[in-house]
Amino acid sequence: MRVTSRGYRGHREILASEDSVCRLLSEYPAMFGLETSDHSYIFRDNGAITGFLHLVHPGHIIVHSYPEKRQIYVDVFAFEKRLDKSRIENDLRQRF
Repeated sequence: MRVTSRGYRGHREILASEDSVCRLLSEYPAMFGLETSDHSYIFRDNGAITGFLHLVHPGHIIVHSYPEKRQIYVDVFAFEKRLDKSRIENDLRQRF
């Protein structure tokens, strides 16, 4: 299953924090029962932050954070797993 979510009007300071993106990548697998490869990647480009985590079963978690625009995009894909979209969206509202 795939869940994509977009967030607007987030907190610039939190969206600009690599730690916030890393925390999401490290916490989401346990929250949703997903097995990871333990390799996450963080890239910073022109003020935006992109985080990527590969899942053992076909899947991934990708985060794109745009602090200046106060926006975030999250893509969680987990083959053969049901994901709770409302839980992901509520969590993103609280985090960012």
